[in-house]
Amino acid sequence: MQEEYQNKSKQELIQDLKKCQQQINYLQERNEDLQKNETILSEAEALTHTGGWEWDIENNKLIVSNEWRAIHGCKDNSKRNVISIDHLATIAHPDDLPFIKKAQKDALEGIKPYDIEHRIIRQNDGEVKHLKVMGKVERDDNGKPVKMYGVAQDITEYKELKEKLQRTIDEYYNLFDSMNDAVFVHDLDGYLLDVNKHAVDVLGYTKEELINKHVAELSDIEDEKSTIDKISHINNNKQLKFESVKLTKNDEKVPFEVNSTLVLYRGNPAILSIARNITERKKAEEEINKYAEQLKNINDELETRVSEQTEQIRKNERIRELELHHRIKNNLQIINSLINLQFENFDDEDVINAFRDTQNRVASMSLVHQKLYQSQELNNLSLNDYIKDLAENLNDLYSNSNTKINVDVQDFHLGIDTIIPLGMIVNEIVSNSLKYAFSDDNGIINIKFYSNNCYVLIIEDNGKGIPDNIDIENPDTLGLQLINTLIKQLNGEIVLDRKNGTKFIIRF
Repeated sequence: MQEEYQNKSKQELIQDLKKCQQQINYLQERNEDLQKNETILSEAEALTHTGGWEWDIENNKLIVSNEWRAIHGCKDNSKRNVISIDHLATIAHPDDLPFIKKAQKDALEGIKPYDIEHRIIRQNDGEVKHLKVMGKVERDDNGKPVKMYGVAQDITEYKELKEKLQRTIDEYYNLFDSMNDAVFVHDLDGYLLDVNKHAVDVLGYTKEELINKHVAELSDIEDEKSTIDKISHINNNKQLKFESVKLTKNDEKVPFEVNSTLVLYRGNPAILSIARNITERKKAEEEINKYAEQLKNINDELETRVSEQTEQIRKNERIRELELHHRIKNNLQIINSLINLQFENFDDEDVINAFRDTQNRVASMSLVHQKLYQSQELNNLSLNDYIKDLAENLNDLYSNSNTKINVDVQDFHLGIDTIIPLGMIVNEIVSNSLKYAFSDDNGIINIKFYSNNCYVLIIEDNGKGIPDNIDIENPDTLGLQLINTLIKQLNGEIVLDRKNGTKFIIRF
């Protein structure tokens, strides 16, 4: 080598030195890159709580990273990255050590990969940690294992979170299954995702049989379309309350009151339906409806009996009232006959006229009772018929065949307390007209009766009129006094128009 350098020229030696320097620079750069990569790897291990390791099987030594040492809590006096594989047995949890050795043996023999979870007891503080360890076996040309390398990750927090999550899930399912209502969870297409124990018990299926079954298959009254309509409503309005009848596995019908709500189930929209069995309520409603129907029938029967008895009472009352009106009419006719016999004993014209006026008054009252006796309605009768008959009787009584009486009366049905005084008023005024208004027996009397916010009676004639010296409000004659008394009885008022004959206007 020395001769070789001696044989080289100075220029050649300089070139060799440059090449050496370049190689040194290259190695330094690679070393810096390697240190950077080691730093990045170390930081990555720290962030992921993952430590790398390499097992030299022939020398039974374990080369570990700083993070591996931190995870295992290696003591200060063991600050070296090479430890004996036997030392690992002092860190592993005693209960897990047989499992670890079995996994190592299986990996070395090629039975299965080295991928296990086990516990360790940290050296520095005695804290138990959960690790996930994965490794790969490297073999020589003869297939003999010479090296195993891999990573160990601290999954203690993950295990604790997993256990906490599992406890939450267990609590949820305990609550889910302990509910006295059936609970169904289905997707937006109507296929069941989950059910609770009560739903299984009520419907008679196993949970596995219900999962993925369409909810329409469980319904007695709903088809798939109506189910999709309900799902659409819930999707738009977030909730829906309705009644449904479900079919058990044995085709028995069970009525439910269902409250459905839009929820998230495992990250996807779903429908949570809480279905309360309302069989007992429906039975109670049926009993109530049955009793209500019975009560209705009893009530209808009672109403029928009351109606029949009321009608019978009315018939009896009618018979008694008819008999009463008949007797009154007969008595008034007897009185009329007695008056007729009485005034035959007198020659004085004034006395005879007085008797005749009394007869007219009795006849007008008798006519009312006769009409009531003939009427179907005992409490009222047709005013039009009564006034026409009264006017005709008066015209016949005074034998004024040339006097025309026009009756224009709206056909009101008035009670007896109104029609008797009204008839007597008509009797008095028409009688006076027939007696005094016409000298040649040719005349017209108009009787009108109508309603215009009150009842209005108009009696007018085209005769010679009432003399001016007669005060209608303070009359001397019995007839006019009687008219005023009867108008007061009706709470009415009277107006006298003396133009073109006589016109009485009475309002009440």
